[in-house]
Amino acid sequence: MGNSKNKMSRRNFIQSSLAATASVSPLSIFLGNVLSNYILKSEALAQGVDPQSLMSIFNIYMGGGPARWNFDLPLSPGAEMMDTKNPMLITQYGQNEGSPGIYKSINIGGTYLPWFWSGKLPAPNGAVVDSSELARRMLVIRGVEQPTDGHIQNAARLLTPIEGPNVTGLLADASSRPIPSIGLLGSSPFYKSGKGVSHAVVGASSSMLVSAMAPFVLSSTTTSNPGLLIGDSAANIGFPMGIGSNQTGAIFDHFFETMANNSGALHKYLPSSYQDRLKAKQLLKGQFGDLKSLYTTLFVKYQSLIDRALFSTEPALQISGIDDRILAGNKDNPHWRMSIQGAGVTYAQNPIYTGADLRTCFDNNHGGADIPNLANCFVLAEFMLKNKLSQSVYGVVSGITNLKLDQIHYSNNGVHTPIANEIYQFTLDQHFDGANVPLLMNSRYFKAVSACLYELMSVLQSENLFGNTMFNMLSEFSRSTLLNGVGTGHGYKGAVFSCFTGKVQQPIVIGNIGLEMSRNGPLVDRGYWGAAAPLESIGGRTLNPGNVASTVSAIVGIPSPSPNNMSLVRVEGDTIIPTITEKRNIA
Repeated sequence: MGNSKNKMSRRNFIQSSLAATASVSPLSIFLGNVLSNYILKSEALAQGVDPQSLMSIFNIYMGGGPARWNFDLPLSPGAEMMDTKNPMLITQYGQNEGSPGIYKSINIGGTYLPWFWSGKLPAPNGAVVDSSELARRMLVIRGVEQPTDGHIQNAARLLTPIEGPNVTGLLADASSRPIPSIGLLGSSPFYKSGKGVSHAVVGASSSMLVSAMAPFVLSSTTTSNPGLLIGDSAANIGFPMGIGSNQTGAIFDHFFETMANNSGALHKYLPSSYQDRLKAKQLLKGQFGDLKSLYTTLFVKYQSLIDRALFSTEPALQISGIDDRILAGNKDNPHWRMSIQGAGVTYAQNPIYTGADLRTCFDNNHGGADIPNLANCFVLAEFMLKNKLSQSVYGVVSGITNLKLDQIHYSNNGVHTPIANEIYQFTLDQHFDGANVPLLMNSRYFKAVSACLYELMSVLQSENLFGNTMFNMLSEFSRSTLLNGVGTGHGYKGAVFSCFTGKVQQPIVIGNIGLEMSRNGPLVDRGYWGAAAPLESIGGRTLNPGNVASTVSAIVGIPSPSPNNMSLVRVEGDTIIPTITEKRNIA
């Protein structure tokens, strides 16, 4: 709005508008909340950002930093890679029991992606779909060098490359939606507005949609209190005295008229379209049905997809070379080592899988494996994005829980001791797993995530919204490999960012990778796990988080929080076009 004395401050404008509506409606508190969002939209228009053209984003933070080379980190996108130089870097098990795994790709749209994308995904009502249909919507930026190691700070840095507002906050600042940004518990560290726009946080529970809409939804009854709003009293919820649900249309028509009459220099920017008014009326009248019942319907849908993906008992859902192999453990093979603690076992005792078949740990006869919060993330995203209630949704997920191992061994003073039926949690911070364990675990994990992504994509496509939406896959880093194929480290020298959007028609991969470097030269035995390598097109340096933030900003239609770092793409109409095409492996 500027600092001119001839222009109203936001606060004065809101007060004058509400004063004019007081004689018509006592909903001043509610209207004030709604109005502040519309003022932000006016300011954005005045600065050249049209909120109607903004894209929406759904950020999925995978806490811990999982290995990504069998999902969205193509190690050789231009051709099949025969030798990754490290036994951890596998996407298929060997043909025979005990034989080493291999790195295998599939060509989708001219890009060689990890073998994971050769399989199928569960869809609602027992259907299955080709995972390649989701892969065709994927943009990958690999070889992003983080300046330091660390968990939370690195996870946030991809969208917050420098001090100040981040991508999600800037998008919320320009949004006119009722809830500009919302996320599950744990999402607040990844949000920072430049204008004080708040980020709503809800807990993962059956009442989370009710909680999210509580500031807006009023019942159709009236109360005995002239100023009572929902949330003021659990026993007395409804419209204030004298206001019926049939009057909300007139209330908002008068409200917008008052806004225009008191807006001064902002008049030409104020939203007054039919859709803006309709959404405000819809919010006030609570036209979203029974939110708890809706939550249950959506939760059951997504949880069913997760369960089918994790168990993968249906032949159509089994990825060849992964799900169709008998995975018998071996106490003498360190590639069966596991990151497990429990029943008195610690990492230092080298727990190792020795059971008959690792796949049985997903059996649901003990309650079943799960990915906590994953279904809730997609319930929130579908409701908020489909109804155009939020510009940004943030989900937070971790690893797989409640896995039941038929047998492990651990070392006790040099003696291998067996334990049967150990409950196992597969963490995404996979420090101590041998090569054979994370291939199955990560494949099932990303199959569940991808099934949910595909379903949300389908819902938004049916509403003609996916072309203006992007799903961002975020983690602190990928995983760096160790020399012997047992265990991984924090691959902060080669983070990966991927997104899925209707503006991509075939897979796009950007960024060079190479061998991890030390003071004494390249660490050849660690292999091509995804360490950042220089790009000639940006002056011989590696990609950094600022390039990721600028790229996301260019796609969604906002100024970059890191303008000195160029975007790697441009948007022409409904298509994303790479401006950087380098995706080489540098020896």
